[in-house]
Amino acid sequence: DKLKSLVSYKRGELEKVKERQVRIGEIETELGKLGAASDGEPTLEMGLHPDEEPEKLLEVSDDEVSAVKYVSKEEKARLAKLEEERLAREAAAAGDNLGQRGLKVMMDGTLEMKKAEDEIFIELVKPEALLRQEAGEELSDDDKALVKEFEDKQKKLTTEREKRSKGLLTELAKLRLEIQDICNNFNERVKTLRETRMVFDGALYESELLVIRLAQARQIGRASCRER
Repeated sequence: DKLKSLVSYKRGELEKVKERQVRIGEIETELGKLGAASDGEPTLEMGLHPDEEPEKLLEVSDDEVSAVKYVSKEEKARLAKLEEERLAREAAAAGDNLGQRGLKVMMDGTLEMKKAEDEIFIELVKPEALLRQEAGEELSDDDKALVKEFEDKQKKLTTEREKRSKGLLTELAKLRLEIQDICNNFNERVKTLRETRMVFDGALYESELLVIRLAQARQIGRASCRER
């Protein structure tokens, strides 16, 4: 069934959109930390229309039930056992992958990269010498050297933040475009299916009209025979 196939395809495309929207949220948060403005574009929430999931019409979710759900002792024991098995699997998986994750982190330089990225968000503290200079006090050569060092660090930090912000905005624009492409491709599929349905509906209506005309002609023929 083409309609069911289209709904299934839409679910897959929605997952792609959600993945990109999660990253968009991360980018906007990071831009806020950097003191940079986002692109101002709203992130629309997308999902299936209730009419596209008729099977859920008779489903009752837990939040729709106000009464306390009764759970038998046997069910409690079964759920507890399942929870223990799940925790055991997670612990085993964590133990198996610990060495591999550590090696990957070291090989990819993730620790160094993460540290460098975190330093971008750190606000530099003004040295006491700079505060005294701003208050109008004359500084010694040593104090001037400290102020110069701070100003160089501040300038470098500002440059790194601007570079990072531009990179994030570029990625943000790319994600927005990818989401738009996903929506456009889906809309084209819907348009194609709609046009196909119109062709079939037109052929069906034409056949029904032909049947009606044949019935009318037959009725007229019978009436003419009776008059003779």
